[in-house]
Amino acid sequence: MSISYVATIKQEPKIGRMCGLPAKKDKRLLGPPLVLELDKYVDKDRVNPNDIEDPHLYYCFLTLSLVSTAPRSSSTLSSKSSDSASSPQHVHGNEFVGTPMTNGQVLKDLNGKSALLFCFPDVGVKSPGIYRLRCDVFKVDTVLMEFPILASVSTGDISVVSPKQYPGSMESTDLTKYLYSQGVPFHIKRETNHH
Repeated sequence: MSISYVATIKQEPKIGRMCGLPAKKDKRLLGPPLVLELDKYVDKDRVNPNDIEDPHLYYCFLTLSLVSTAPRSSSTLSSKSSDSASSPQHVHGNEFVGTPMTNGQVLKDLNGKSALLFCFPDVGVKSPGIYRLRCDVFKVDTVLMEFPILASVSTGDISVVSPKQYPGSMESTDLTKYLYSQGVPFHIKRETNHH
């Protein structure tokens, strides 16, 4: 019997406004919020999260790492190599605002399918730039006290811009609204009607 895990991004951020200015206690979030699904397969057959008797699948968590994909100024680069500015660079975790780690929840997707989803309702980035989010799902092995990686995946590019360049928060997606209705604490923005 072979067991494998697959992480799939169901919704990924596209844009954000630089945030975390202490003087204003500013907090602007990446939008739309990140949603990732983890599937377990036994001999290539997907296991329904509701049918799992062994609770080990729920002893897992997902952490985010911020990766810069565009050249940054020399004052923000930790590497002294002149080539480092043109290659992806892991950014210190202090660049995050919010909680870049979460546990999975069994929820319904837009097709009515039960899924183990990892949702990030309150993640922002402090500095402008072009970034990707690396998503690593870890299993908590309570016997060996180890944390092996079950699956990893990265988002596409996310633009974090200055307040002057930010076009404003976008309307919440159907997936965001649907997960919100199931108890996920997303910030919901509905379309404004103009008369």
